[in-house]
Parts: sequence; structure tokens; C-alpha cells
Amino acid sequence: MRKGVFARGAAALILLAGLGLAGGPAAAQSESATGEGGTSKLGNDLISCASIEEDQARLTCYDDLAQPLAGLEKDNAKGETEVLQSFAGEDDWDSEVFEMAKPWRVTWQAKASILTIELYGAEGELIDVIGNQIGAGGGTSGKLEPGRYYLGARGVGSWQIKVLPAK
Repeated sequence: MRKGVFARGAAALILLAGLGLAGGPAAAQSESATGEGGTSKLGNDLISCASIEEDQARLTCYDDLAQPLAGLEKDNAKGETEVLQSFAGEDDWDSEVFEMAKPWRVTWQAKASILTIELYGAEGELIDVIGNQIGAGGGTSGKLEPGRYYLGARGVGSWQIKVLPAK
């Protein structure tokens, strides 16, 4: 057995148990959400990734599982996500006004201890808080309508925000 496979597999199982994704009495899952041995499909997929020996292939496997959870699923046959705008920074920031002709959404990744993403109309009126992140991690907004807007980030630490076509 390759060194580290057991440790990664054990770490994945601990993660799954902590997230309530592993089977057993404490896991509240429907039969349709569980796979072989009572483990969820995501749990089985994570275990499968952990067993891949080649480092880059294993990372790609994990990325493929995580991207839809962060709203970054592949949009085209080339396996690319169309990014309309991309912003990165630290702490508080406001974008320039931009115009969106079609429905859109926002995804974010933060290394910040806290991040709030605000949506403003072109005239400066706060429309909505479209994202909140406590601690490191990421997320995605709901579908946003065409129009003229700017984004505000309020945080403590570094972050990245992407504007993508709505799904």
C-alpha cells in the first residue's frame, strides 16, 4: 500500500462523519441519498478520490467534487467556467459600476475570518446582501437580474469574487 493512502482515507472518513455524510445510526439520510454500505454518494466519491495514487489526478478528482458545491461547475465542453468578471482583494472594497445584459450570479472564496458581499444599484442604493461567509470557504449567490450594479466586499482577510452567467 502506498504511504499516506490510509491516512488520507481515514481523514476523509473522519471528515465524512463530521459532516454527517457517513452511514450509521447518527446519519440522517434517505435510502436514495446513500450508496454502498450506507455511505452517501459524496462520501463514496471522496473515498474514491483519496485512493488515487498520482497527486495531480487526486487533486483534480477533489476539485471536480468541490466545484459544484461552490457554484463553479464546468460550463462548456472544454471543461471551462465562463467568468464574466473576477475580483480579488483584502478587507473592504467596492467595484466600479458594471452592466449585466443577462441573468448572472456571484461566487466567492475567502481566506477571511468574515466576508459579506453586498449588491448595490448603479446610483449607490443597497439592493441586497448576496453573500455571507464566516471563516475560510466559499459560496454562491442566487440568480441576479440584468441591470447596472456594483459589488461591495466587507471583510477581514483575503477573498476572491467571480461574476458568472446564471445557471
